[in-house]
Amino acid sequence: MKNSWAMLAFAAAALAARAATPDEIATMDAAALHKLNAVELCTAYHTVKSPAVREELTRRHGFTRRVWWLVGRDFPDGDQYMTYAHVICMWGPPARENRETTTHGLKRTMIYNLDGRVFRVYLLNDVVQKYTEADD
Repeated sequence: MKNSWAMLAFAAAALAARAATPDEIATMDAAALHKLNAVELCTAYHTVKSPAVREELTRRHGFTRRVWWLVGRDFPDGDQYMTYAHVICMWGPPARENRETTTHGLKRTMIYNLDGRVFRVYLLNDVVQKYTEADD
């Protein structure tokens, strides 16, 4: 019986720790949204386009009208100071991501498969440097 209670407590803790789905995030109140980071909010926004999530990103994470204009475009722009979170808002989480720490900082490559085309977004310290369409 003792093990049953331990297993039940473990299952409850695991369930409580799981990430909320985009649909769940879209229905959260302002206090719950405030506990989420920009990447979690952008993942939800990409999927659901919730006005409450957009408002939280604007209020707390500095998403200006210009940022929302960039997010609404079809591709990331290395000349426009887009960040990792902005790309997540635009295209959602990548299919794959490579990370490397260098003397210049954190290099990331986000790899997307969109409509049968492969795109790579290159970031340095979470700022887009460029993107390419790959031949994969």
